[in-house]
Amino acid sequence: MLNRETEAPRNPFDERAGGPRDKVLDGLRAVAVLAVVAGHGVLFRFGTILDAAPELRSTAGSIAITGVRVFFLISGYVITRLLLMEYRERGTVSLAKFYTRRITRIIPPFAVYLGTVLLLSQAGYIHLPPGEIAAAGAFVCNTNLHPCTWFVGHSWSLAVEEQFYLFWPLLLTIVTPKRVPALLSAIALALLAVALYRSGGSFNNEISFLFIVIGAFMASHVGLQRLFVAWVSAPVWLAAALAFATGSLFAPDMAMIVLGPLLLTIFVFGAANFALLAALLKSRPFQIVGACSYSLYLWQQLFLGAPASYFGPPPPLWGLPIAVWLSWRFIEKPGIALGRAWTRPAPAPAPAETHFT
Repeated sequence: MLNRETEAPRNPFDERAGGPRDKVLDGLRAVAVLAVVAGHGVLFRFGTILDAAPELRSTAGSIAITGVRVFFLISGYVITRLLLMEYRERGTVSLAKFYTRRITRIIPPFAVYLGTVLLLSQAGYIHLPPGEIAAAGAFVCNTNLHPCTWFVGHSWSLAVEEQFYLFWPLLLTIVTPKRVPALLSAIALALLAVALYRSGGSFNNEISFLFIVIGAFMASHVGLQRLFVAWVSAPVWLAAALAFATGSLFAPDMAMIVLGPLLLTIFVFGAANFALLAALLKSRPFQIVGACSYSLYLWQQLFLGAPASYFGPPPPLWGLPIAVWLSWRFIEKPGIALGRAWTRPAPAPAPAETHFT
């Protein structure tokens, strides 16, 4: 029997969603990846737009980085929630199973993408400086160990996640669920202090890690979830979204380092309280895009580069949905299924038959 420390508390977000699968978060994945696609399209593939409207540059950049941060919030929440569920069910976290699921989820689609851009580079269609494939594959494109240019540059966000999840499950093997919120609070405050000291910057690791930590904190703090469910009405959500959009464009960087995470957290975790928005996010188009958001994030980089990035005409945009579907259907989806099969608990042995004579 589990003791009070490992008893699973009622999860207000699960109750709001009607079960452990939160379709609003799935829809928000679609919003996040479409924000990245829109930002990259304006900034790079259709960069001539900026000649006529240069003020769009900061807007497009803000939209793209916001999409990535939404991914970070959702990832921190979902993965931490699953890890805490495992702890409460089994009294521990299996690192082997976690890393197996993570590897089969992330590596196969990414490896195919990297192999494709390597072949295109060898064929003379794009240029990849030496060592970039290795740097991207080692998840260090968010560091100064090796510069990463356009075609693998987006792997900086994958690097942030993989570096965080290399250590976070390890901590959960020595910290009980009761102490997780305090630990995450300390980590968040430390990251915020470093971000303020360094005066921000869209790609600073501490800000990226901060958003993952906030998502993890939401998963670990039932009282905060309950507060969100009760307090974030549609007007509050709209006010937070408007404040975030306005602040991202006009507020000083230092102010948005502090306020941005709070406002974006309301945007993500309060969206399900806004009935019309929740219905839209649960609709089939958003669910489809959300399901393949990882493959779309990988492959949009190949199709949305600036025209000068290619030694020839840029790839046709109609090829992007085809590449995404092939990646999701034949690589990503089977990889997820394989990870689940490898980590599925062994069935309990059948009870021995008892014979009466």
